[in-house]
Formats: sequence, C-alpha cells, structure tokens
Amino acid sequence: MNTSRASKPASKPKRARKPYSPKSRIARFQAAFRNVLDGMTFVERSILDSILNGQRSNPIKVIPMKRTNAYVGLDVHKDSIAVAVADSERDSEVRFYGTIQNEIQALTSLMKRLSKAHKIIEVAYEAGPTGYCVYRRLAKLKYKCLVVAPSSVPKAPHNRIKNDHRDAKSLARLLRAGELSSIWVPDEVHESIRDLLRSRHGCTDDLRKSKTRIKSFLLKYQHSYSGKSWTKKHRTRLANLKFETKAQQITPVSYTHLTLPTIYSV
Repeated sequence: MNTSRASKPASKPKRARKPYSPKSRIARFQAAFRNVLDGMTFVERSILDSILNGQRSNPIKVIPMKRTNAYVGLDVHKDSIAVAVADSERDSEVRFYGTIQNEIQALTSLMKRLSKAHKIIEVAYEAGPTGYCVYRRLAKLKYKCLVVAPSSVPKAPHNRIKNDHRDAKSLARLLRAGELSSIWVPDEVHESIRDLLRSRHGCTDDLRKSKTRIKSFLLKYQHSYSGKSWTKKHRTRLANLKFETKAQQITPVSYTHLTLPTIYSV
C-alpha cells in the first residue's frame, strides 16, 4: 500500500512590485474620470465644466418670504386683549397669537409686528362695554377694522362657556371666511349725543318707576290722591302726610332718595 502523499504543484514565482510612480496614478485617475464623463449627459457635463471653471451656470436666487394677508380676531376686555391670527390660505391653521394689555401703545406695537410678516391686515372684534377706542385707534393706523354685534356671530351650541382664546380664534376664522358683518360705528360727536339720550331715557324711566312705587304705597295705606298727580298741591299733600310708624314715614322718602330727590319739594 502506497502511503506517500501526492506532491503539490510548484507555485508560480511572484512578480516584483513596480516602484510607486505618481504619473501612473494620475493616469489611472484620468482614465476613471473619462469613464465618468462618458456616462454623463450634455447638461451634466456643462454644469460640471462651469463648476470646475469657477462659474455658476444658474446662480442661486434668494427668494423673499411670501407676505400673505392676515385676519386678526380680538377678544377685547377691560384690561386685556386676546389676539388670534389666521393666514389668507383657507387650509392654514388659525393660531392664538397671545394676550396684550388693553392700552394704545400695546395695540400699536402689536400691529407693527404683524405688519412685518403680513401684507394686508383685517381686524374684527365684538362690540361691548369698552366702546370704540380700539376701532378708532386702528382707523388712525390705516387698518381695516370690523366691529361685530355679538348676537350676529355664529357659535356652536356646545361652546357655552366663555373662553378668550376660542372666541378670538373664532372671530379670525369667520373673518377670513367672510361671514362677519360690521355694525355702524358712530363718530365721537354722535356717540356723545347717544350717551346723553340714553342717560335721559334712563332717568325718565327711573322717575316713572319711582312715581308708580309711591302711588302703590299710598294706595296700600288709603292715602290715594283723587286730583291730578304730581302737581304743586299734590306734592304739598305728600310732604305733610303722617303715618303710624317711623318706618312707614321713611319708606316714601327711600323710594325717591336717588331717582326723585325733589318729589316732596314745594
């Protein structure tokens, strides 16, 4: 039995390495670069040539930020104003901007900040006890402002609790949709005349109620007057009436202490 192993084939002699040559490496790089250039399109090659030459075929243009229109909703209170902003795009989100003090300087600063980011600004707020100071200030600053009657603002039935943020955002959203109608805003002269008429009507109503209360009180204790009421003779009779108790004597005077101070005067 032959136990001798098969002899391995003789290995090939190793080739001697060539000395490093920078020229050969540059030649290989140029060959690889030519292969890349061959695979490029004409447009790609023109862009590459312009870059290698230090020129830009299409210089980058700085596109300015697009200034859109803004619709601002204000929820005005005695000391503060809640602000919400809606951009002109229908699908854009209505965001709550913040709360400012109900002061002229704070309102002016707010509109200046909004003017930097928006082209046209429209403002809306509900009419209330604060009057038209906000409207007149915005009108002086050349901004379009709508004063809306609270009864004409559509509201969801489940939103019964007062919320400043939600009310401001609702006004901005409805203003952008064009669903708000403005009331007539009087100038300062008309407003002063309106205040005078309201105060006169209020005083007249209080006077009528006081007279009715006094006549009802006198009828209760059988001191009704058969002649013409509230004449000089009637007032003299009222001033000389005597009641059984001191409390009854004071009661007619208490009815007229504020609303009818001269009803017993002769």
